Amino acid sequence: VRTHLKLNKNEKVIFIKRLHFLDNQILCIETSYFNKNIVPTLDKKIATQSIFSHIQKQLNINIGFSDIYFYVDFLNKNESQLLELNEGDPCMRHELIFHTNKGMPFDYSNIVYHFKNAKFFVPIQS
Repeated sequence: VRTHLKLNKNEKVIFIKRLHFLDNQILCIETSYFNKNIVPTLDKKIATQSIFSHIQKQLNINIGFSDIYFYVDFLNKNESQLLELNEGDPCMRHELIFHTNKGMPFDYSNIVYHFKNAKFFVPIQS
């Protein structure tokens, strides 16, 4: 986490873990770490709504770009329990690092998708 957020040893993060649903079905587990120097506070109320809306509107932080990595893996015991699947079932992992418009990383997130409930559409223009 320190490496992805470019933090020194004594700098702190805010940790948030959320379970997302789509049409009353479990979609994914999201685990996020926010650089506390940039995002000083997040409470439960904010976490149940749009964190990025709070960051942009309340903290006046301009989100610039993100680094996104996808890979296929298998669920560990804890993940399988949260997603109501079997340990060792397949999953897609989505790792993201969000940066401010000045290039400072402020959010490092990992998302683990339910392999039966997650569907993706990627439009491509030529």
